[in-house]
Amino acid sequence: MAKADMLNKMDLKDKKVTVIGLGESGLAAVELLSRAGSIVRVTDFARSEQTKQAAAELILKGVAVELGGHTNEFINDADLIVVSPGVPPDIPVLEQARNSNIKIISEIELGFLYCKSKIIAVTGTNGKSTVVSLLTEIFNQAGLKAVACGNISPAFSSVVNQAGADTTLIMEVSSYQLEFIEKFRPKVSIILNITPDHLDHHSCFDKYIRAKIRIFENQQAEDYLIINKEVQNYLKETKEIKPQISSYSLKHNPGLIKDFKDKPDMSKMTSTVPDRVENMPGRLLPFWKNDQLFICQSDNCDKIIDLDKVRLKGRHNQENILAAVLGTQACGIALEHIARALSEFKGLPHRLEYFLNYKGIDFVNDSKATNVEAALSALKTVKAPVILIAGGMDKELNYGLARKRVKEKVKLLILIGQAKGSIKKALGGVCSLKEASSMEEAVRIACSQAQSKDTVLLSPMCSSFDMFDNFEHRGNVFKALVQSKNYP
Repeated sequence: MAKADMLNKMDLKDKKVTVIGLGESGLAAVELLSRAGSIVRVTDFARSEQTKQAAAELILKGVAVELGGHTNEFINDADLIVVSPGVPPDIPVLEQARNSNIKIISEIELGFLYCKSKIIAVTGTNGKSTVVSLLTEIFNQAGLKAVACGNISPAFSSVVNQAGADTTLIMEVSSYQLEFIEKFRPKVSIILNITPDHLDHHSCFDKYIRAKIRIFENQQAEDYLIINKEVQNYLKETKEIKPQISSYSLKHNPGLIKDFKDKPDMSKMTSTVPDRVENMPGRLLPFWKNDQLFICQSDNCDKIIDLDKVRLKGRHNQENILAAVLGTQACGIALEHIARALSEFKGLPHRLEYFLNYKGIDFVNDSKATNVEAALSALKTVKAPVILIAGGMDKELNYGLARKRVKEKVKLLILIGQAKGSIKKALGGVCSLKEASSMEEAVRIACSQAQSKDTVLLSPMCSSFDMFDNFEHRGNVFKALVQSKNYP
């Protein structure tokens, strides 16, 4: 049996499996493989205190671990390689594995081999965690078992053995995780949006798109694909789309039709996916009109909730809600449970988190805004004038896309991190600009310049890894500095 065909048997007992990456998903993969009886080895390029501690614990369990690089010894005789998210697809050891015909899969592909649960998988450049968490809240309000997992944590492989057929696993999946799937098949897949991001990893936008749309490649006619109408053009070159498709949009909102009274004209609302029409049962269509959320099915139109009762704020979250509504309807959840969840779910930390108002100044932590589009969504939502703290690890994005919005709403731009030179070059002259050597200095400058009715917004447009462990660490440091006695 050739190594590349080994997973067809779904039997990993006594197989030599190398896991690349010792983060949360890598550790989950090791645990799952160990229970399956595999001979596991782990290799990680980092030598941080965190990886050293994890390595020491694995070695005590009999798992071979190497840190500080990937050697041929850990690759050459492997039957299978499991790649953690964030590992570049073109590193030499993966090229070597391909040349040796060694199968390479992602951690979510590994978990899928053992999954007994229905899967809802959500991808997109922005909004994934919010939609996954909202879907989970709606399921729980309906009294149904649901677990949020994947890129949002916990890792998929750490929950599959505990989750049975009566549980729905609601997964956040990234482009990194989708790069190395083979059989991964959600019952419902959701594509929220696709804008340039992670170009340092994927090398070009086209490869990033191709990774994202792999989410539905194994779905069949009885499955569902929910997609934002704004990104349907990316499916044009897809030869075959098997799942039932339903789309949503704020820009193509039927609530904007002038003659709308009790219900929209459903004949005007077909999908623009090439050669396909919306065919989710009953042609479900959620939309906003006059600050109210409706859903139509055939000739019926029901109101779900008023916007002022929804705790998630921002126009981008209105779009996220449309996706979540369609996801729940594919699973037959009653509208009353959706309404209750929307009235109680306030969102996640580090995503447009209004955490303090002091002397009339709003302080907003949007540390999860790791790309330009996410920062633009924040700027559209918060009140001007804005003091914006931006910068971090440079992902080679087009920061110039923010010029117009920054000019309209930002009175002071404070730049930090590795990318501050690139952002300054793209946005210089648009508004007042200062550079800071640390988050502490940035907060000090912001607080010294802020006045009543201003908004101090951390929305970095960049990853955090040049200065922080992750976006949560960055956001927590920002909040702690603002809330300390040294600042307002």
